[in-house]
Amino acid sequence: MLSKVSFLFLNAFLASCFFSPTLRSICLVAGQALWLLPALKDLFSQERRNFLFDHKIGIFNYLVLALILTYLFIKLAHGGEFLTWAKSLFVSYLQWFWMSALVFTIVAQKSSNKFLKFPSRSLSIVVMLTSSLLSLLILLQFFKIVPMFFGALGILDQAFTNSGLIAISFYISIAFIEQMKFIMLNRALRILLFASAVIQLAAILVLGQISVWVGMIASLIFYVLFSKLFNWKQLIIAIATLLLAFTFTYNLSPRIQRKFKRLTSVENLLMNKSMQCRFHIWQENFDAWLEKPVLGINKIIPYQCVYSPHKTAKLSHAHSIYLQKLYTGGLLRFTAWLAFYFAIGCFLFSGIKYGTLPFFCGYFALSIEGLFENWWGDTEVLSLFVLMFVLAMRVKETGK
Repeated sequence: MLSKVSFLFLNAFLASCFFSPTLRSICLVAGQALWLLPALKDLFSQERRNFLFDHKIGIFNYLVLALILTYLFIKLAHGGEFLTWAKSLFVSYLQWFWMSALVFTIVAQKSSNKFLKFPSRSLSIVVMLTSSLLSLLILLQFFKIVPMFFGALGILDQAFTNSGLIAISFYISIAFIEQMKFIMLNRALRILLFASAVIQLAAILVLGQISVWVGMIASLIFYVLFSKLFNWKQLIIAIATLLLAFTFTYNLSPRIQRKFKRLTSVENLLMNKSMQCRFHIWQENFDAWLEKPVLGINKIIPYQCVYSPHKTAKLSHAHSIYLQKLYTGGLLRFTAWLAFYFAIGCFLFSGIKYGTLPFFCGYFALSIEGLFENWWGDTEVLSLFVLMFVLAMRVKETGK
């Protein structure tokens, strides 16, 4: 019973990632507490051991545990507080065990409730609907039909957070559409699912984050080449729709024009102020890391980026998932993290023929974005990334 209530909190937790950090925290604490109570009770039971270590997800449990212990060792080596590590464990790493356990065990209970019987599908629907609503709001704000709440598009005031969330949810939506192709859907529902994907792509476009653009373009090309979901007629219609949307947006927004012009040449891409500030913070922290290559420097040395006489911004992280791990945790933490991250990529790629293609494309897009943005440090985006991988494992194992 408690696990089922925890699952309801998981749904609320994922939905709140898109619009409310406070509600997200409440659902995270409540959901994980309700799951931990019965889980700790039978932690050493044969069934629990089989799930944690003999199950197909066992190798990833070992990798996550190695990551957790490595982080603890480095935190203590730098004189950090144990409570800081414990908070990070609860907020970030425990999500893997929470989500994977609920998605796999609730199915095993063979609940008569359709919402609980297919947890991966219900979670996909919640993410898809919430992301579509956020994307629609972003588009309405872009066209000035609805006012912006914090001077930025979306409800959360960080464009990269919104872009990362929608990028992951887009591929979760595509995976859901692929699963539904085997079910007889009426024409209206098929159009609604297609419109959901288009709206999310349009929102990513108007948010204007170049690293997300590049990641999405590369991943969409990969998806089109290997997917059998759409026929050529449908692909042509989809491409034409996106081109029309881009043309309209480009002519309407000077900001989008500036962003796109950065992509027209390598010089424009590398010499703009945003990239130059990244080069500065990378170089400064690289020099510091060379003095402590094994354990790293613990915290990124911030850099004050001056965009103009009237606009400055303090860069407090490395703006790269790879360099962030390397600089802060040295070769030790970077190796543990990269083993986990690379194993995920290999798993998703190896399961393409079993239905993990959309999830691999999402992973591919985020891996490219991660070259220039530290999305792993964005807890909302990390939560959806963990969910995406758990859903992929479920799809590869059962096809649903």
